Amino acid sequence: MKIIRKSVFGICQIALVLFSIFLTPSESPAYSYSYLFVTVSDVFGNRIQMPMIEFGNSHSRFYPYRDINGIFYAYVPIGAYRLTVSAEGYKPDIRHIYISTQTTIVDITLSPSSQTIVVAGSGPYLGNNLWEAMKTNADFAYLTLLNRGYTSDTIYYLSADADTDVDGNGVSDVDGDATLVNLEYAIRIWAEDTHDLIIYMTGHGGDGVFRISETETLKAEELDSWLDSIQERITGKVIVIYDSAFSGSFVPSLIPPDGKERIVATSSSADEMAVFLSEGTISFSYFFWSEMFNGKSFYDSFDSAKESISSVYAKAWPQTELSGPRNCL
Repeated sequence: MKIIRKSVFGICQIALVLFSIFLTPSESPAYSYSYLFVTVSDVFGNRIQMPMIEFGNSHSRFYPYRDINGIFYAYVPIGAYRLTVSAEGYKPDIRHIYISTQTTIVDITLSPSSQTIVVAGSGPYLGNNLWEAMKTNADFAYLTLLNRGYTSDTIYYLSADADTDVDGNGVSDVDGDATLVNLEYAIRIWAEDTHDLIIYMTGHGGDGVFRISETETLKAEELDSWLDSIQERITGKVIVIYDSAFSGSFVPSLIPPDGKERIVATSSSADEMAVFLSEGTISFSYFFWSEMFNGKSFYDSFDSAKESISSVYAKAWPQTELSGPRNCL
């Protein structure tokens, strides 16, 4: 495991993508041609690299070019097409397009086939003056994930506030109280059919411990055990985003099994406090999720949040660490 450097923030995972485009024959025997440009990104704004692409009709098959920016293009007959885009770890996108005499540009965002766990930790116990700030950040994370293509079915929200309705549809978005039993269930059982798993936790923390509720604490080694268990059964990566005091103390313990990838982003180093000011709107989490909400990539969002929170509190030193291949979300 080693700290991710700026030079690798923009590197994206090479995913296997297949385009199937079926041409509706023109009424005229003579075809006119035009350019088709296709870009495919994930919900975090990262360009999905596609080494295998083909499209065609009953008469011929084409292999489009890819430029250095990951944009695919081809010079094809004008007409109606059925465009199918798929990639490992993503839900397929199927649409009908028409190639006219003007250049056709298709920008596709593939929604994840991954699942996310959001934990509003610590709870509203007597003396927890930061509960509202922590809940604000957890709610904002949930809202951001919805904005980036996730659904209530792919987000598991743990919070002591059972009446939380983030999306405003009149139904609570909370799946259970923030407890050790519920978090273990979410990781080891609920997420067993996912490709990638993202976990966001915020609350009070200590050296190697996270206060998940008023009476319970989660040890870094315990979380690592649960993550190891699920990573033995899923093919994708695990991403942990953790905002609390001393959150960096979790990093040495969260080492994935051999051959597995795990990304750990923390709001502070192992021996520093976290920042929760102005009802949580001045915090690493709020800065991070704000950038994500506005379409930035994971690493760009982390970089911006790190710079912003460090300008507020110089000793705050968020960390991003990666085990395994240096791939994007």
